[in-house]
Amino acid sequence: MTTQQAGDSTGFPYFVKLKYIMEVMKIVIVLEILFASVLSALEGPGEIRGSVGTSVTATCKNKDKSISNNHKYWCKGYYSVSCDVLIQTNGSEVIVHRDRMSISDNQTIQEFTITLQNLTLNDTGWYWCGVSKPHRLDVMHSIKLSITEAPPVTVPPSTDSSIALQTTYGNLETSTFQSDYGSSTSNLCVVTSPPKFTNLPILAPVAVLLFLLLLVAVITTRKLQRRSKLCKS
Repeated sequence: MTTQQAGDSTGFPYFVKLKYIMEVMKIVIVLEILFASVLSALEGPGEIRGSVGTSVTATCKNKDKSISNNHKYWCKGYYSVSCDVLIQTNGSEVIVHRDRMSISDNQTIQEFTITLQNLTLNDTGWYWCGVSKPHRLDVMHSIKLSITEAPPVTVPPSTDSSIALQTTYGNLETSTFQSDYGSSTSNLCVVTSPPKFTNLPILAPVAVLLFLLLLVAVITTRKLQRRSKLCKS
């Protein structure tokens, strides 16, 4: 008569399987602690917002002084292990520019700043600011970037505005606009109707006076002619 040792369908004893599970759990716990320490060594905003055409800035603070002189970088991607590095420092405090991005590192206060200009809707997504650690896991912090459409530009109505317009027939017209936002002057050529004779009330008495003077001159001339004839006769 043979006796069978208690076990599962694979033939492994239960205590062997339990020991294997415990070892796996220890490895998982160690990895969790390791990742937690790596992520907690870097602080920064959880989310930044911007609109199309504007710029945003993200500042990450390194709490580990031993890596203050290491390379700092900015990468895009949902997962830290596979994110695409967009820009990074060269280990100094020199500001690095690339396309619409720039990154600066202040090693004295252990902060580095990333600026992204002229935002587009395609910039929306997950990003990571990180500090490189050769032969070890990098220190990283995730940041969500949200981009919205640019709000329409509205001009408030002017509360104090005046328009001065001077027009001359056949000449150049000068138009001046003044408001709370400044003043501007433009030259316009405007054709208007011919000038009307509006001085008729003044010309009428003058014409009558001239007519009377002419009439007196004619009468006087005739009287002188008659006297001349009488003297000759």
